[in-house]
Amino acid sequence: MPRLRPELERFRPWLGHWRGPGKLVGKIEVFMEIEFRPIFEGEAIEVTSLAWDAQSGQCLGNGAGYWTADPAGKLAAAIHAIGMGAVLLREVPDDPGGVAIEGVMAGNVRFTVALVTEGETLTLTTRRTEGYTGNSEDLTFAVMRRIGPAEGVLPGT
Repeated sequence: MPRLRPELERFRPWLGHWRGPGKLVGKIEVFMEIEFRPIFEGEAIEVTSLAWDAQSGQCLGNGAGYWTADPAGKLAAAIHAIGMGAVLLREVPDDPGGVAIEGVMAGNVRFTVALVTEGETLTLTTRRTEGYTGNSEDLTFAVMRRIGPAEGVLPGT
């Protein structure tokens, strides 16, 4: 069983590879894929994602991030996604069955990611909120199922 730092143990059930249908910007049918994999001897979790058009198979977006704990023990995530660039996200209060992380990018744009698991189902939503007035846009919604363990992680560990 891979080691995880104590603050990341709650994400152990998330380790592995997930895939399922979703929508981008509320209208484009996609398949989403996300993988959670422990790295740096369990001090962090690498999170990679991919979205491709359900009709054409064209890649519409991908991202990579590294999750760890901040000094207060809350989740901190450094991520980079095509079309968005790099952003540092911090955990915000949310449903105890999941996690919400958000950060502010250039131009006072707030980016929020929410993930919730229920058994073998992982639901992902992302939202971009612009400026102080809070004009917002849903970017991603997907419901995925586990399709395999994380690379180097045995099932059930």
